[in-house]
Order: sequence, then structure tokens, then C-alpha cells
Amino acid sequence: MPKRKKVDFFEENFDNFSVPIPWDCFVAVLKRKGFEEGKSSGGSTCIFVCGNERLTVHKPHGGDNIVSKFSRERAIEAIERIRGENS
Repeated sequence: MPKRKKVDFFEENFDNFSVPIPWDCFVAVLKRKGFEEGKSSGGSTCIFVCGNERLTVHKPHGGDNIVSKFSRERAIEAIERIRGENS
């Protein structure tokens, strides 16, 4: 688990695409937002669940472990939908 200050920084800059977010911090931010990791069928696809909301993202691999812009956009949309339901 990444350090709290590091996760705080990435949570504040989650929608700032000029700040690259490592996978472990991405997962930590989603968990803070109420998501839990679901079971995936393998491969590099990861599922996160929060209530009725399901988020499927591609886990990066290789030299850089940075989450793609597309995965971040989908996560931001899912978080906004959850906020709308809870309002």
C-alpha cells in the first residue's frame, strides 16, 4: 500500500491528466472513493465495484506502471455517477 501523503497528492490531482498516476496509487484512490476490487477473469483487466457501479480498467504492465488516460476518464465518470446517486 502506498504512503498516505502520496495517495493524498494523487487523489487531489486525479483529474489532472498531466500528473501520471502509478497503478498502486490509482487503486488506493478508488478504494478511498468506496470501490472494492472484484474478481476478474484473468488477464490484465481489473474490475472495481461500488454499489451498483462497475468499473473495468486495464492494468498497465511493462516498464512504466502508469494508468492510462482512458482508464482515468472512466474512473472519473464512475465516481461522478456515484456522487450523483448519493446526493
